[in-house]
Amino acid sequence: MAFRDGGGIVVVSSGRYLTGALLLRSNVYLKIEEDGLLLGSTSSGAYPGPWDATSGINMPVLIRSVGARNIGVYGGGIIDGQAVPGFVLSFNATSDKYVPVTWTGDAHYGCEGECRPRLLQFERSENILVHNVTLRNSPDWTSHFLSCHNVLVEGVRVWGDRAWPNNDGIDPDSCTNVTIRHCRVDTGDDAICLKSKTGHGVLRNILVQDNMVRSRSSGLKLGSATQEDMFDILVERLWVWDSNRAVGIQHRDEGDIYNVTFRDITVDGTAYQPVSWWGASEPIWVSTAYRDGEAAPIGTVSDIRFERIAARSENGILLSSRTQYPVDGVTLLDVNVTITTWRPPLPKIFPAVVNLPPEHDYRPASPPIIPSPTDGLYVENVRNLAVLSSGVTFLAPAEKWWRDCYYPSPDSPPDRVTLQDFRCVLPTT
Repeated sequence: MAFRDGGGIVVVSSGRYLTGALLLRSNVYLKIEEDGLLLGSTSSGAYPGPWDATSGINMPVLIRSVGARNIGVYGGGIIDGQAVPGFVLSFNATSDKYVPVTWTGDAHYGCEGECRPRLLQFERSENILVHNVTLRNSPDWTSHFLSCHNVLVEGVRVWGDRAWPNNDGIDPDSCTNVTIRHCRVDTGDDAICLKSKTGHGVLRNILVQDNMVRSRSSGLKLGSATQEDMFDILVERLWVWDSNRAVGIQHRDEGDIYNVTFRDITVDGTAYQPVSWWGASEPIWVSTAYRDGEAAPIGTVSDIRFERIAARSENGILLSSRTQYPVDGVTLLDVNVTITTWRPPLPKIFPAVVNLPPEHDYRPASPPIIPSPTDGLYVENVRNLAVLSSGVTFLAPAEKWWRDCYYPSPDSPPDRVTLQDFRCVLPTT
């Protein structure tokens, strides 16, 4: 009705409401008032198809827009996807993950893979506002912005069970002019994940500012979907706590990544997770590698800056290219990492954790995981690296797998490295 009248505000007032898929059309805003709770249906019939999870786009979605403008969701209320308990098939104790229900097969449009609902998805839309709402318990990605322009995500609270797979918090994908600020994201999978997909355009002009994130994967990352270029990105005043990885780049495809700055970041603890979660407790990492072997095209990573970062972690910084192109132009300015075993060891119930610790995790790539001692800064096939007024401190008691503050790979040594006022503190034995 609001769309037919030329636009308006649809209000969800105080109370609990069960709904199937909703489509936001141009000039329509969904306001969920405080004490309003919108519950996503757990019935596949409530989500019109067809679906194709292999595309990563044509998924069942609770609230969606396609080709719309001047739209938004706001109001102080809650949208709950009911992943737990509504989509729980079982629980895998050895990987510490739920096994979700998926809607696959002929009864569900022949869908294969992760066929379960996302909470929000905006496609080819512009002038989007998501403000002051709680997004929680999504069965798949919590919010996805695909090929969108002029997006503001502000004051949003995202929560997903830490044992739930693929419940990313905020995912801008092939978008331009995106601001994410004053949000708190706490998920199992990546908290904030910037992507670019083939045929959907570049990702550029992104500002991520004044957020708090926690994840058993990455607090904030670029990738691994990097088929189009990604550039002009600023991440500042970020707090990452109790996560696997903190901030970094996971480049695996033909797009180029350049002009990216991470600054004024506090990492309050990265720690090893069961091997089913990607990452190896890196506070900072830049990794470019072939996703499917050297025959696939691969782009480049260049002009990356990390400034004024303080981190407490169980592993060190990884700067790595395992392709024909070095990572070119990395600056670490006033970056200080304290390496310490700050959390109790993982329970022995995780038998798959064979290299944990220590390791370098290159997933998705081949080989995926390579055992390695822990270094404060491990550098592999990097050119034009400047490490300025930075340092690494290993806190006693020493672990047997700790090696050095700075370690250039002997197999793929870096080229043109500047270490200026680099402080190294190793524990006494």
